[in-house]
Amino acid sequence: MTIHLIKRFSKSASKSARLKQLKSETSQILFILLVMIIILCGISIQLSDKINNNKFKKDQASILAEQIYRNQLREFLNQAGYRDSGINMTSTVTQPTSTGSDKEANELREYQVSIYHKKISSLSEPAASELLTDLVMIEVPMEDCKVSHKFIK
Repeated sequence: MTIHLIKRFSKSASKSARLKQLKSETSQILFILLVMIIILCGISIQLSDKINNNKFKKDQASILAEQIYRNQLREFLNQAGYRDSGINMTSTVTQPTSTGSDKEANELREYQVSIYHKKISSLSEPAASELLTDLVMIEVPMEDCKVSHKFIK
């Protein structure tokens, strides 16, 4: 009977030791997984910040170029006798489609420039067309963009 109790006690002690070892290994694996998740989150946040920062710089450059172009239009219209013209620029940004090449494609910006002035709205069609041709000749200080102009009557 004593031998039986000793065997039984040693089996339960052995099970207890195995359980402790299993718990220890499980906690180590969980700790390693947690550390890996934290590292991956940190890398993801850094990449996201870098992408957002690049986009912010592009947007700031576009805003500056739009202001320069609007000022050029305003100066031209002032010199042509259309002082205090209303100029509205609406932009649309088209994301590039993937073509499979390694080069990063630029986004395409399209601008719709609407101009209003009382004198312009009373121009004849040929005179308005000539003024529109002159406006189109003003250089746009942006790459990869299309600009269309119209007069509001």
